[in-house]
Amino acid sequence: MKIVHQGIIIVLVPLVIELVIVGSLIASMQASNDAINEQQKFTRLTRLMTATNGKMQEAFFQAGFLAIDKDPKYESGLREKVMIVEKGVEQIKAAFLEDSRLARYKPTIDKDWEDVRATLLELGAPKPDLFHRSKDEKVMMMLVVQEKTASIRMILEEALRDFYDLSDEAYKRTQETKVAMWSILVVGVLLNVVVALGLLRYFFKSIVTRIGQISENSLYLVRGEPLLPVLQGPEDELVQLDKVFHVVAETLREAGARERAVFENAVDVICSLDGDGRLMRINRAFNELTGFEIEEAVENHIMEYVVKEQHEKTHDFLQNAKRDPDSNYNLEVGMLTKYGGVRDVLLSIKWDTAEKSYFVVIHDITGRKELERAKQEFVNMVSHDLRSPLTSLRVSLGLFLNGVFGEQTAKAKIRLGTMDESIDRLIRLINDLLDVEKFEAGQMQLELEQTSTNHLIASAFEAVSGMAEAQKVELNVVSNDRQLLVDGDRIIQVLVNLLSNAIKFSPQQSEVEVRAFERDGMAEFRVIDHGRGIPADKLESVFERFKQVDAKNAVEKKGTGLGLAICKNIIEAHGGTIGVDSVEGEGSQFWFRVKMPA
Repeated sequence: MKIVHQGIIIVLVPLVIELVIVGSLIASMQASNDAINEQQKFTRLTRLMTATNGKMQEAFFQAGFLAIDKDPKYESGLREKVMIVEKGVEQIKAAFLEDSRLARYKPTIDKDWEDVRATLLELGAPKPDLFHRSKDEKVMMMLVVQEKTASIRMILEEALRDFYDLSDEAYKRTQETKVAMWSILVVGVLLNVVVALGLLRYFFKSIVTRIGQISENSLYLVRGEPLLPVLQGPEDELVQLDKVFHVVAETLREAGARERAVFENAVDVICSLDGDGRLMRINRAFNELTGFEIEEAVENHIMEYVVKEQHEKTHDFLQNAKRDPDSNYNLEVGMLTKYGGVRDVLLSIKWDTAEKSYFVVIHDITGRKELERAKQEFVNMVSHDLRSPLTSLRVSLGLFLNGVFGEQTAKAKIRLGTMDESIDRLIRLINDLLDVEKFEAGQMQLELEQTSTNHLIASAFEAVSGMAEAQKVELNVVSNDRQLLVDGDRIIQVLVNLLSNAIKFSPQQSEVEVRAFERDGMAEFRVIDHGRGIPADKLESVFERFKQVDAKNAVEKKGTGLGLAICKNIIEAHGGTIGVDSVEGEGSQFWFRVKMPA
C-alpha cells in the first residue's frame, strides 16, 4: 500500500467516526425535538380543551338564563359563546385527526356537539313559539343540553388523561434522548481517542520509524558504512526508497572498489596535496617511480621530491592552479629518486575548491625525453654530418657535369645526372625532416611581410615552370590581387609543393590552375588539377607525415610523404586552414586560407 493510500486511511477513519457521531447526534436531537414539540402540542391542546370546556359551561348557564328570562342581552351573549365553543371544538377535532391515538374521540364529539349546538342556538333563537312552551319543556331541553354537555366534558376529560399520559411518554423520550446524546458524545470521544492513539501508533511504526531508519541509512551512505537491513512491511514508497539506498550503496561500494583498484594499480603516480602542497594520499606507483616508501612520503611537502632549481617554478605552478580551479595545468619537472637519480615527469594538477586540495597525476616522461634527445641528436647529425657532405658532393657532381674536370662521355653524363637527382632528393628529404622537426619543437619563426597574392603565385609558377614544361602541363592563374601580411617564402613553399604535386599527377596536355580570391574575410588559394583524384577514404590522411595515396607513388613520383604535412604546419602557423576536395578519376582541388590584414 502506498503512503498516499495510508494517508487517506488515516484521514478517512477519524472522519467516518466523526460523521457517524454527528449523524447519531443529529438523529437524537431530532427525536428530542419531536418529543419536545409533542409535549408542547399536548400542552396547547390541554389549554384549549380546558378553555373550551369552561366556555361550554358558560354557554350552558347562559342558555338556562335565556330559557327562564328572555332577555336580549342573554341572547347575544349565548350566540357569542356558542361561536367561541364551536371554534374551540373544531380546533380540538383537528388536533384529534392529527394524532391517531386521539382519533377515536372525534365521532362522539362530532355527534354530541352538534346536538348541544343545535339546542343552544334554538334556546337563543328569537322564536315566538319558544315563549309559549311550558316550563317542563324548557327544563327538558336544558336537561338534554346538560346531558350532551356532560358527555362532551367527559370525553374531553378522558382525552385530557390521555394527553397527560402521552405527555409523560414524550417527556420520558426527551430524557432518554438526552441520555442517548450524552452516551453518544462520551462513546464518540473515547472512540476518537482510541482510534487517534491507534493511528498515531501505526503512523510512528509504519512511517516515522521507517523514515528514521532511512535517515540513518543516508548518513551511513555518506560515511561509507554498512546500511541497516532492508525495510520490511508494505511495499510503499519508503520501502522502495530504502531499496534504492541499498542499490546505490552497493553501486558505490563496487565503484569505490574499482576506483581503489584503478588508483592502486595505475601506471602513473596519482596523489592529492593539501592547500600547502603536502602529500596526503599516494598510490603504489610513487614507490616504483622514486623508490621512496609511501608511508615515509605522506605528509611531506611535494617540493622535497622536486629538483631544487625548479622549486620556484613549481610553487608558481601550484598557485596558478589554485587561482584558476576551472583549468588543468601541466608542468614538466625533474623528480628526485631515493638513490640520487632524477626522473623527468609531467605534473598534471587541478585544484578542488570543495575539498581544498590538489589532485595530481605524475606521468613519467623520462623515456620520451630520452627519445627526444636522441631524435635531436639525430637531427643534428643529419643537419651537420649528412647534409653538408651531400651538399659538397652535389657541387662536385655539378663541376663534373659542367666539364670543369674535362668533357665527359654521354654515358658518364647520364650516370652523373642520376647521381645528382638522387643527391638532390636526399637533400630535400633532409630539409623536409628539419622543417617538420622545427615546427614540432615550436622553433619555426615566421618572418611576416607585406606582399600580394599575385606576387606569391608568380614566384611559385617560376619555381615549377621547368617541371611543367617537362610534364607538358599548362599553368593558368585566376586571381583578384589582394594584399597579405604573411611569411612570403613559406607561402610560396606551400604553393610550390601543391603545384608540384598537381603537375606530377596530371596527364600530359592538361591544365593546372591556381585561383586566389577573398572568402569570409580570408584569402583563399586553390590549386586545381585534372588528374586521377584521391579516394574518399584517403582524404583525411593525405596531410599526415609519410602518408601517400598509393605506396608506389613514393617510387614512381619520387615523393617523401612530408610535403603536405609541412604545408599544413605552415598554414596553421599563420592561423589558417588547409584542405582538399577531390573526386576520384576527375581531379583534385587543394586549398588553403590565410587571414587578411584588417
